[in-house]
Amino acid sequence: MPNVLLNSSENTMKSRKQPANSRGRLLSPDQQVKRARLLAPPLADPCDNSNDSGFGIDFPEDESLCGIPRPTTSDNSISLVVISQPESQHRARYQTEGSRGAVKDANGQGHPVVKLEGYDGPATLQVFIGVDDEHSVNPHLFYQACRVSGKTASPCVENCVAGTKVLELTFCKENQFTVICDCVGILKQRNVDVAQRVENSGAQKSRKKNTRCRLVFRTRVELPNGMTETLQVMSNSIACTQLPGMPEILKVSKTSAPFTGGKELFVLGKNFLKDTRVIFQGNGWNHEVVPDKEYLQPTHLVCTIPPYSGPSTVSEIVEMYVRSNNRQSEAIQFTYNLPVSPEDNKSDGRWGQQTAQPPPENNVADLLQDLMTTETLPTQSVSSVEKFLHDIEQQPAPVNAPPQPASGNQFFMVASQIGGPVLNPIVN
Repeated sequence: MPNVLLNSSENTMKSRKQPANSRGRLLSPDQQVKRARLLAPPLADPCDNSNDSGFGIDFPEDESLCGIPRPTTSDNSISLVVISQPESQHRARYQTEGSRGAVKDANGQGHPVVKLEGYDGPATLQVFIGVDDEHSVNPHLFYQACRVSGKTASPCVENCVAGTKVLELTFCKENQFTVICDCVGILKQRNVDVAQRVENSGAQKSRKKNTRCRLVFRTRVELPNGMTETLQVMSNSIACTQLPGMPEILKVSKTSAPFTGGKELFVLGKNFLKDTRVIFQGNGWNHEVVPDKEYLQPTHLVCTIPPYSGPSTVSEIVEMYVRSNNRQSEAIQFTYNLPVSPEDNKSDGRWGQQTAQPPPENNVADLLQDLMTTETLPTQSVSSVEKFLHDIEQQPAPVNAPPQPASGNQFFMVASQIGGPVLNPIVN
């Protein structure tokens, strides 16, 4: 009997299926919780309150957000005007990070302002994110409007119309039908959500990611004849990406060069974009250099030093800086000077015919003659020196060959033989 009970309990334990992954391995409790969250049905969309249109005249449920800009009614009696345009660049917020704040105006001190002129009835302002197209109104796929809360932020209602988030604010007579959009932010959508949305709509997927958008403002007004019309107006273009930083020069391979230029210059720094240029300027002269595209990277570049063609004497100090994305780095000093070696004269230019004079070579016979004249040699060595000088004069010179001075090693040998002062050998 005990064996029967034991077998039945073992069968019961085996009949219970433990959670396992695709490879058949048992999952830990933490992994089971994560799996349950993934398999759970999606939560309801928090903005699924499209039937609630806020205050004022209701928008038709079947009315699309797409269309053309129409800021004025058909009888030109009522118009929707953007008083203060938004800033040209606003870093969009990702879903996994905190708030980036509301979109500011072009001055950076306030926020966009919209006014409804020629109307005194109830009206609601809708704000959403549209594509960067001044001729048509279409919701943006990669960016959505998001509500930004704050102590001084205007109250608004966040709705969802055909998958697009719309913020609704109210026009008030107390504010002369002017709305300050200080509660509108920009939210970046996940690429996987965008792909799913495109697939569900049956539209073609564009390979180009548009990182620019516009704020779309629309309202619905009632005309004196009882008809209603929808007014739409768009803001200026907004770049939703982070602007690159200021270009910087950290280190250069050369701080001076001959007036002929032509040398390669290596620059280490930051924030070098594709439109980067290296500028040399000073004393009424400047020259713009295009870096070598093959070696142009965000942290380094290679360019050719230009020849200097401005007024100069022996040397000229100019300024060099890097310009990228209409922003320029701090300037550093760069010196142009006369060539100091024959290699510097290979480049063509106004200084190409200048040659540096080589240092004069010391003749052994002249050195010994000076030693005898100054009486620095011992008396017993004078006869040996005279004999050495006589032997040099008697040696025939090679045909069609310039006279060659004696080597320093020869002078070292003679000086040691005559017992005179031993000097360091002269290396030619």
